[in-house]
Amino acid sequence: MQDHPIATTDIELGKRQLDKFGYTVHGSLISADEVARTRSRLEEQAALELEQGVASFRMANEITLGDRELGRPAHGALPAWQAILALPNKGCEFIDLAMNPVVAEYGRHLLGGVPFLWRSRRVS
Repeated sequence: MQDHPIATTDIELGKRQLDKFGYTVHGSLISADEVARTRSRLEEQAALELEQGVASFRMANEITLGDRELGRPAHGALPAWQAILALPNKGCEFIDLAMNPVVAEYGRHLLGGVPFLWRSRRVS
């Protein structure tokens, strides 16, 4: 029995894997150049949020998500992880990824409806 998803470029198989495992691996989703640009922008945003004291992070010695801190770690300390919240607001690279037709199809499968309505109130 398969205990993890296999890499695929078949959206229907990807959807079944999402249902079964909670995630899928979609091969060749974006180009190497897009990966590099997105990663660069993510790293830049993370550094800026730390520098400006608005980062969402947790230090390595903390054990629960409730220990997440907002602001800036002590001088010279690096957080164990850092969350970059609201990515579509942080650069066109993230909007481009969200609007990728394959990503949008997976989003419709998981959340239903039209992407721009996923966070909107339902109008009767």
